[in-house]
Amino acid sequence: MHQDCGRHPVGQAQLGELLGAEPDKAVLIEASDFDMEAAANAGARGTAYANEPGKVESLVRAGADAVIDNMADLATAIRTDAQ
Repeated sequence: MHQDCGRHPVGQAQLGELLGAEPDKAVLIEASDFDMEAAANAGARGTAYANEPGKVESLVRAGADAVIDNMADLATAIRTDAQ
């Protein structure tokens, strides 16, 4: 996702419109608390990538629907979150 679109819920909503995606059908994959909060505010699901030790708790507090700590788990997290 382009940085300018992903940092604000309005940008995420506009990006979703451009792609023809409804917010509740979108999944934002990012590694920061701010991005998880923005996903929740935009009505999208947030899958967080805990790319550093100790990030899991803060990402969950920020609203992440799923947290992964390696990219191999990404497809599973998205499928599970969509159900």
